[in-house]
Amino acid sequence: MSTRVVIVGGGLAGLSAAVHARAGGAEVTLVDPGPLGGTARTAEPAPGWRIETGPHTFTARCPSLLALITALGLRDDVVPLGSAAKARFLRRNGKLKANAGALGLGEVFALVRGLFARANTADDASIREWVAARIGERVADEVVGAMVTGIWASLPEEVEMASAFPAVAAAVKAHGTAFSAAMAARRKAEPSPLPGGTWTVKGGLGRIGERAEQQLGGQRLRATADSIRREGDEWVVATSSGELRADRVIVALPAWRAAPLLEEVAPNAAAALAGIEYSPILGAHWTSRDCAFPVGFGYLASKVEKAPVLGMLFTSDLFPDRVPAGARGGATLLGGTREPVAVELSEAEVRRRILAEHQTLTGKAMTLDTLTLVRHPYAVAVPAPGHAALRARVHAALPTGLRLAGAWDGSGAMEDAARSGQDAARAALEAA
Repeated sequence: MSTRVVIVGGGLAGLSAAVHARAGGAEVTLVDPGPLGGTARTAEPAPGWRIETGPHTFTARCPSLLALITALGLRDDVVPLGSAAKARFLRRNGKLKANAGALGLGEVFALVRGLFARANTADDASIREWVAARIGERVADEVVGAMVTGIWASLPEEVEMASAFPAVAAAVKAHGTAFSAAMAARRKAEPSPLPGGTWTVKGGLGRIGERAEQQLGGQRLRATADSIRREGDEWVVATSSGELRADRVIVALPAWRAAPLLEEVAPNAAAALAGIEYSPILGAHWTSRDCAFPVGFGYLASKVEKAPVLGMLFTSDLFPDRVPAGARGGATLLGGTREPVAVELSEAEVRRRILAEHQTLTGKAMTLDTLTLVRHPYAVAVPAPGHAALRARVHAALPTGLRLAGAWDGSGAMEDAARSGQDAARAALEAA
């Protein structure tokens, strides 16, 4: 008799858990009321204009995500971004600087010194503390700070190094310096399933959820999960469409949604999950026929810049086939932990900020032909200092037969969602 596994949540973590549990012979029921795929969705606000309402791309360092995409039959549709995306900009002193040109000579020297620097930082040190101890405060605040803005919409002092970049932190701790760690990693490097670079799925990342809708078929229940309880040897998941009985349950939800479901069966885990903060992000998607931004991936702005936005993706350069002919397109990001109220800004204020940024950075006026706002009050889980220890406490507090998954179970990235779902499915089947 196959193991009955109920998976609550149809984001990337839940889909990864479902495909791996099903491949392992389990009888799977996926509970989710809305479109599958979580925040990885693609929309068409106007004819000929497609936008990503959540994440836009992924890198070669995402084996679990690629495994999910492959299991859904989309491997042949994984494509690299074009050469135009190679130029990546930082906003520095009110100007856009591309790639290495964004760094001053002193910062280049600091980075080189940092390769050989030895520093003692705590296991739960923030990215800012970790980088500043090796490279200096200016690089930590202005360069790394911009990078952290682009990934977590947070400040470098708000993110734990060991959770954000676990392989780097562990390797430097083991080998003493970044240079020694890099040499060791090079000697042990395994072939990557994808060449280096940045990738997407033809037609948009929303196709992951669309394909899952087709494949899961009768294994998907369109309902919300209201509670979870234990009855003898069975788990009971009460949903808006009735009760489901299972041998194993996987809760694959954002931390803030998982916590209330676990209050009865795993109160300590629920309390820990409730403490995970999320960055709110407002994504402002636009097209323009007189845009003067340079061609490239986009730009990021650290807190030091005091810019009215977090940064911008030049989406028409990333996905040329997703904008109307003759138009440039972009996705401006606002909010984050440094301005959480920006997620509720009016359309008029968002428009004003985008146009002001264009004027500041290019010296020219721009007309917005279209503008679509996507609000995510809980966009990205922030792995704050102490996050690795928190994750360990959460998993240790779970009763037998109950597993958790989600992007929060790592650095908050799509890869963490897919990897945690795979891990949860494996653990559920091994315990059967």
